[in-house]
Amino acid sequence: ASIFKIRLTGDGAVGPASPLVTGLESNGFFELSADGNRLTYAREPYFSNLWLVDISRGSAPGQMTTRQLTQGTSQVERPSISRNGKAILFSSGYETSSNLFVLPMTGGLPRQLTRLNAFTASGVWSPDDTQVAFVSTEGGSRRVWITDASGTSLRPVSTGEVGDST
Repeated sequence: ASIFKIRLTGDGAVGPASPLVTGLESNGFFELSADGNRLTYAREPYFSNLWLVDISRGSAPGQMTTRQLTQGTSQVERPSISRNGKAILFSSGYETSSNLFVLPMTGGLPRQLTRLNAFTASGVWSPDDTQVAFVSTEGGSRRVWITDASGTSLRPVSTGEVGDST
């Protein structure tokens, strides 16, 4: 599969499509930064890692860069870029045991945000980037949880069963 960028004008006209990534094996979870210059996705043949496509210099060949941000054999998925564009929140682990991690947009070592013995995924940033909401099976049922961006003050906020993409 491939990802293409298509420019739209103010009057709705469509410009030519330019390929951003080709030969893509993805789980279908993508996140675009608010300024439209960065795209994160999980690439997975049998395990997955987080990749970054940077089109801040343009999307023509030679201008954009693609870079692998994580390495390993865990399932890395569901990236969420902070509103300020400085960090990426993602889940890593396996179907029965995964946690949330935060990675600087520039790359480096991921910081583990949650330490739950459960399936934990679908993290999203609050509008001011100070909190994260996510879904976890901690305690038996799949519920919505909230923590602050440092990983403290972890608490469930729903009492009923929810889907993992809620």
